[in-house]
Amino acid sequence: AACLWGYRLWFLIDLVIFYGVLKYGLEQVSTPKIKKHFKPIIITSSVFWAVAYLAFKTSGHDTIIGANSAYIAQALISFMYPIWILRSDRPMLFSRVVAWFRTLGSGLITCFMYIHYPENYYVQVVGTTCVLLDMLSIYLIYQRRSEAQTVAVKAEAA
Repeated sequence: AACLWGYRLWFLIDLVIFYGVLKYGLEQVSTPKIKKHFKPIIITSSVFWAVAYLAFKTSGHDTIIGANSAYIAQALISFMYPIWILRSDRPMLFSRVVAWFRTLGSGLITCFMYIHYPENYYVQVVGTTCVLLDMLSIYLIYQRRSEAQTVAVKAEAA
């Protein structure tokens, strides 16, 4: 019963994140044609991935808790986050708190997977890589925000 409520809570958190992407994600897009159709692209992509995950699970490629499929999404996010941070001309949009919690969550789940699924090398490799990339994101956020603050202070002094 506790696991069921955990999954429900996780789903609720995912819905909040999805709402945030629909509401604020456009600020991360710089390509005009994508900007114009941002919400339909996000919704269509989400439907595609839901069907792909269902097929993945139905084909027997996932763990009972959905770890393999979850790490596919996690890897995409972890690989893209440093790129987004480096591309952005507004580093203050990236939250240090969110980055720390993402990394903490990735690290704890990956440790759990090492303990409870020691034979699942896929999750171990991808999970460890995600944690390292999330740590890189933390570093980049601090670095880019510091650079932006230095530029702002110099601009004020001039």
